Amino acid sequence: MRHGGKGLAGVLLSLSVLAQAEQTTYGSGGSGVWSLGAGTRALALGSTAGLLAQDASVITHNPAALALMRNGEAGFHHGLWDAGVAWDQAAAVLPLGASSALGFSGALASYGSFERANDLGDSIGSYEASEALSALAYAHRFGDLALGGSGFMTRQTIDKDVLFGYAWAGGAVWKPLSYLSMASAVRAATEGYAGGSFEG
Repeated sequence: MRHGGKGLAGVLLSLSVLAQAEQTTYGSGGSGVWSLGAGTRALALGSTAGLLAQDASVITHNPAALALMRNGEAGFHHGLWDAGVAWDQAAAVLPLGASSALGFSGALASYGSFERANDLGDSIGSYEASEALSALAYAHRFGDLALGGSGFMTRQTIDKDVLFGYAWAGGAVWKPLSYLSMASAVRAATEGYAGGSFEG
């Protein structure tokens, strides 16, 4: 793997340029898939989690990093905001031998109750709005290079209307030296390309 290092570095750099080096773009779809599926690390860092992070949050940001985890992990995150907005997310990573891993994630966001009005502006009750997400990720390490991918299914509910969507993320981590790591990831949602990023 070390002989092709310069070529791989060029590919990763090209991906990052083409991906506009953007981690906080969620795409044009109605669902904020990347923020919904992220953990508390991403929330604390302004909706970015770091492509080299080695915890379950990388299922959303760079699934390739799952292959670098030596132990299994499970976590639960809860957030509560004003106006009845609540968010819950659970994620787990299961190593498969020394070089592969599976990741699972599920999230639910409730946006509270909204007033329903008739054509005259009179209140005629209320309705609820929520989003749900489920994700599955797989990663494998080939020597210095780890590759991974994840797929997401989303469900938006507004009153009686239900909208299903999908998203995916793919990434790579290259660690040619003990003190040097580079990572790149691309992501897309239901209505098209969502963004990508590079980290070294």
